[in-house]
Amino acid sequence: MNEIFEIDVSAAARVQFPGARVLAMRLPGVGSVDGAGLDWSANRAAWTGVDKDALLTHPSIAPYANYYQRAGINPRKHLPSVANFIHRAFGRAQARLPRINEVVDTVNWVAVSTMTSLGAFDAAGIEGPVLLDLSGEDESYEPVGGQGREPLPAGLLVLRDSKKVLSLFSIRDTVHTATRDSTSDLLLLGCVLPPLDSTPVRAALQLVAQRLGDGRSPALETLAGQGPWFDDHGGCFIAETLSPPVSELTERYQQIIASAAFQQRYRSLLKHYVGRATPLTLVENFSREIGVKTYLKREDLAHTGAHKINNALGQALLAQMMGKRRVIAETGAGQHGVATAAACALLGIECVIYMGLRDMQRQALNVQRIRLMGARVVAATGGTQTLKDAINDALRDWVANADTTYYLLGSALGPHPYPAIVRYFQSVIGDEARQQFAALEDGALPDALVACVGGGSNAIGLFSAFIEEPDVQLFGVEAAGQGESTGNHSIRFGQGGQSRSGVLQGCRSYVLQDANGQIGETHSIAPGLDYPMVGPEHAQLRDSGRANYLWASDDEALQALQLLSRCEGIIPALESAHALAGAIKVARQLPQGARIIINLSGRGDKDMQTIAQLTSAEEVPQ
Repeated sequence: MNEIFEIDVSAAARVQFPGARVLAMRLPGVGSVDGAGLDWSANRAAWTGVDKDALLTHPSIAPYANYYQRAGINPRKHLPSVANFIHRAFGRAQARLPRINEVVDTVNWVAVSTMTSLGAFDAAGIEGPVLLDLSGEDESYEPVGGQGREPLPAGLLVLRDSKKVLSLFSIRDTVHTATRDSTSDLLLLGCVLPPLDSTPVRAALQLVAQRLGDGRSPALETLAGQGPWFDDHGGCFIAETLSPPVSELTERYQQIIASAAFQQRYRSLLKHYVGRATPLTLVENFSREIGVKTYLKREDLAHTGAHKINNALGQALLAQMMGKRRVIAETGAGQHGVATAAACALLGIECVIYMGLRDMQRQALNVQRIRLMGARVVAATGGTQTLKDAINDALRDWVANADTTYYLLGSALGPHPYPAIVRYFQSVIGDEARQQFAALEDGALPDALVACVGGGSNAIGLFSAFIEEPDVQLFGVEAAGQGESTGNHSIRFGQGGQSRSGVLQGCRSYVLQDANGQIGETHSIAPGLDYPMVGPEHAQLRDSGRANYLWASDDEALQALQLLSRCEGIIPALESAHALAGAIKVARQLPQGARIIINLSGRGDKDMQTIAQLTSAEEVPQ
C-alpha cells in the first residue's frame, strides 16, 4: 500500500486552528477505473431526504461546521466537505447523483461511505510542496463550477503550493482538479479536525488508492486495520469448528464499520457515554522527579476506569449489528470484564465473563462490579487460573454457541481479525494524544511514548498514530515480576531463552515456553500483564526496531505507583504503574528538554487491596 504522509502546517495555522491536519498519499500511474460500478444504494438509503441541520450536527461533520463558523463562513450556505455532496445527491427525493468522472466519483463514493473529508489533486498541476496555511490579503482560488478564480477572505485555512492557493481546507471544491483527461498521477488528500481522529481518514485514503490503483471493487478490509500478518507474526490458527464464526466476523466487521450508521453511533457513544476525549495531563511534579517533561494520557478517566471500554463498546455495538444475542469475554485484571459488562448493559445484550479463579480472588472488586451490571462471571479453574485459562474457556463456549454468541476479545492478539479489530477501536487513544499534544506544544510531536504491554492493546492504541513518525521513540514495558532469572515473570522479549516464536490461542507471536514448547507459567503483580504471549503487531515492531521493549519488576512498579500518587494525587492501576516505572528508565536515556507521553491505561481503585498488602505506607494522622 502507498505510504500516507502528513502535509506541513504553517506556524500561523497551528496557532489559529490547533490540531487541524491534512493526510496525503501520492498515487502515480492511475489506470482505468470503473466508476459506473460504484454501488450507491446503501448511501441513498441512509441519506435520502436528509436536511442541512441534520448534516451539520452529524459527529463526522460538526467539527468542520464549527470551523466554518469560527472562520466567518456560513455553514448552512456553504456546507463543508462531504456534507455538500450528500445534500446535493440525496437531500431531495428526486435528487440526482452528481457524476463528474471516474476518479472524482470514486473519491466521493469513499468519502460518503466512510464519512471522511477527501479530495484529489492532479499532481502535475502542483508546484513545489503543499502547505496547510492561512489565507492572506488579496488572495483567490478557483472553485468547482465557478467562472475563474474567486477572492478569498484573509485568515481561512487553505491548502497552497509554492505559487497559488489550491483550495479551502476540508477539500471542498478540490476534486475538480483531478478531472482532466490527461491526469495520471494523483495526490489524494484527507482532512482531520479535533475531536475527530485520523484512523478513518487513513483507511479511506487506502480504500481510494486500492480502487483507483487496480480498478477492482474496493475491499473494505482496509478499514479493519492491518493483518492478518505482521511480517512473520499474526495469522489465524484456529480449529475447524471455529472457522464459521471467524469467517462471519471477518466479513460482517468489514461491512459494518464502513457504514455511516455504525460510525455515527460509535462516535456518539465515545463522547456521551465513555467521556472522550480523555485529557492529556501535564504532570509537573512527576516531571521534575524523573527529569523530562511528562504528559499522561488519562485513560483512567474513561468510563469504567480504563482504556478497555473503547474496544468493548465498539465490539458490543458490532455484535448487536450482527444480530448476536449473547456476548462472552475473557478478563485478567477485570477491567475488560467490567467494560464489556457495561457495554452489554447499555445495549441490552446477555453477557458472560470468563475469569481465572486466581484473578477473581485478587480482583474481587471488579468481580462485584461485573455482577452488579448484570453479567455472569464464570471461574476458569484449569492451568494457572489466570488470563490464558480464561481465554481457553471462552473459546470453548464460542465453539458451542457460535450462532447466537459473539466473542469479545479484549487485547490485540488472537486469530485474525481480532488484532486488527482491537487496534482499530483503541487507536482513538493515539489520535487524541497526537492532536492534544500538538495543541499544547505548538504543533510539535513528543520525543517518546511509553505504555505497558501485556497483550498490548493500550500500547498499540497509543502507538498507532505515531508509528509512521520515526522521530518519535516508542517504548513498551513488560512485567518483570520477581526478575527474569527467577522464572517468575511475564517477559516475552527476554534474553534468557524462555521465549520464542510460537502459536497460542489463534496467532503466532513471542510466547513464554519451555524447550518442549509447553507454555510457561507467568507472574506479575498486575493481572492484566500476567500473560505468556505478546500481541503480533508488537512482535513486528520489536523485530523491525521501530519500538523498544523494556521491563519493570513488581517492586519498581510499586515504587512508581507511590511516586505518582504522592506527587500528583493520581493513583494508577498496577498495569499502568509498569509504564511509569519504564518511563523513569527511559527518561535517563533522553536529552535535556525531552517531552514524553505515558499512557495511564487505568486507575488504581481495583488494586487497592493488593497495594495495601504490599506497601508499608505510614498512617495518616487523625
